[in-house]
Amino acid sequence: MRSTDYRVPLGLALLAAGVLSLVQVMLGYPLGGGGIWALVFAAAGAAFLYTYFLNRSQWWALFPGFALLAVGVLIVLGELAPRAAGALGATLVLGAVGLSFLLVYLDNRQWWWALIPAGVMFSLAAMVAVDQLVVTHDGGAGILFLGLGLTFAALTRVSSQGGRMRWALIPAGVLLALGVLITAAATHLLGYAAALALIGVGGYMISRTVRLRK
Repeated sequence: MRSTDYRVPLGLALLAAGVLSLVQVMLGYPLGGGGIWALVFAAAGAAFLYTYFLNRSQWWALFPGFALLAVGVLIVLGELAPRAAGALGATLVLGAVGLSFLLVYLDNRQWWWALIPAGVMFSLAAMVAVDQLVVTHDGGAGILFLGLGLTFAALTRVSSQGGRMRWALIPAGVLLALGVLITAAATHLLGYAAALALIGVGGYMISRTVRLRK
């Protein structure tokens, strides 16, 4: 089968959307609720994913495929739980884009670069979720830095033509340290951590001095 066969299911999805729009305009009220539109978006997303699975070289189709599926799920979620849809809408779409980049890497392990935007999208999705669901100040920013740090840490386990990418340890360490500090400050744990660190250092110095004098 040709790689352009995706045009048939995509064309059907667009045709259904056009017919629904025309009927709504003519009748003057929504027809079928959000469920039908969710099916239209899901069908369009499935058409793009069909393109990818038919021909893996068409990796670009993953992005509109998962994005459209996410919109379809978001429409259904908006019908069933509007508050949850408002809180998790951006998280769902960002996560879908991140999943697309992750599958690009898994399909071709030489394209390690795809891990970076995948980690960025997943980190942004987690940040938005924390900001929407957890009542903290700047807690989402800490999650973002932690996610980016873990992304670069993962790169150190990936082999490229030049071998292991040890250079990624530097940005990983810096980002993880910032993430820990911001998260600790946002959750009011920084004061406890500083106090415990002072106690630990002071106790170590005293115990070491006592041992040397014996």
